[in-house]
Amino acid sequence: MLRLIRDMISRFFDHEVSRSGVVLAYFLLFSIFPMLITLNVLLSAADLTDAIFSNTIKALFPDEIFFLITSYLEYISTIEGPAIFITGVFLTLFSFSRAVNALIFAVNRAYDTQGHISRRRAFLRSVAVTGVLAATFIATLLILILGRGILSELMLYSGQWLKYFEIWNAARFFVLGVFIFGALSLIYFLLPANRPPWHTIIPGTAFALVCWMAMTAAFSYYVSEIADYSRIYGSLGVVIMLMFWLYLTSAVLILGGELNASLAKRRAKQQER
Repeated sequence: MLRLIRDMISRFFDHEVSRSGVVLAYFLLFSIFPMLITLNVLLSAADLTDAIFSNTIKALFPDEIFFLITSYLEYISTIEGPAIFITGVFLTLFSFSRAVNALIFAVNRAYDTQGHISRRRAFLRSVAVTGVLAATFIATLLILILGRGILSELMLYSGQWLKYFEIWNAARFFVLGVFIFGALSLIYFLLPANRPPWHTIIPGTAFALVCWMAMTAAFSYYVSEIADYSRIYGSLGVVIMLMFWLYLTSAVLILGGELNASLAKRRAKQQER
């Protein structure tokens, strides 16, 4: 374990995880708001309210960032027309694929295979992963929202469904956890140039998920109880908080790939012996 910790610390500096995290956070920042535009149009088409969506994703973000997202949703809900949907889809695919491309470079550097994949293949892979993650996210969101909506309708006819509604409210966090675990697994499986076996990516996936949840909780406590960004930066304070949170999230994502690569290198050495 001590050797693994030392190797991870060495990888953090040798592979410039901090710099890669900044690049990844930059593209993630520009992909969030077009994604919200696209989701808002889809919610409106399905006759689902922003309030239901907000309650579903509330556990994923610190409070201040969650309030920023909900206020932006309220703003774009007043804008209608196909043009905004097309613009949102295009900007989401472009900016998020760039973020995935940055993550491809970081993960392949962890495996020392960054030169094994061409720019064309990296671009096509980033677009494919973007589509898979977007489809997975929308499917999970629909399951969460529709499951809650169905139980709400059933409760109107019979109060006996109340207990199932309460169970669903508690279970939705588990469903979100499963979604995040599945999304991370797809990232660590699809992005390396030499695709690793499924079972070898579980440690890094579990590490990234646990660290991300702990980091988000700690960051939420820090910004709500200790640091008051709005007092220093004014209206830009929430955006700075969002950028910092995205940077920490990006670093955790990259470190999960570094852990998988470190363990893979260890197994290769053991097999040589």
